[in-house]
Amino acid sequence: MVLNFWKSHDISFFCMNGHEEPVPMVIMEGDTPFYACPRYMAMDEKHPDGHGPDEPMCMNRFSLTDAEEVVMKLSKVIEEDILNDVYGDYNGYVYEYKKLTVTVLLYEDAPDDDDIKEKPLIYLGVLNRLRARSQ
Repeated sequence: MVLNFWKSHDISFFCMNGHEEPVPMVIMEGDTPFYACPRYMAMDEKHPDGHGPDEPMCMNRFSLTDAEEVVMKLSKVIEEDILNDVYGDYNGYVYEYKKLTVTVLLYEDAPDDDDIKEKPLIYLGVLNRLRARSQ
């Protein structure tokens, strides 16, 4: 695993369930917290980005544990590449974890030194093939 991967990057998840553009996912509260498309909830004061009354609910969601594993899997791929002297562009890279299809929407390398003023970004588009349905 790449050392301090979580600490050295600002990692965000995006819904890839048929929206015109990827939608930033949010942490929702249930029996346990989980990541979900904001359109998972009906639009109201508490959920201003929720789905309208005439829109279908977006069922794309996954657990925080799965979010950790998705990031760890990408970290392992990058570490393996580094060990093999392969330095690639991970933008557009697609991989799977369980029933999740993950697309790297944006990947910025962390600098080699510890002089990080702003954390590099990683945007991961996620589609839960088990829960998602077309919009």
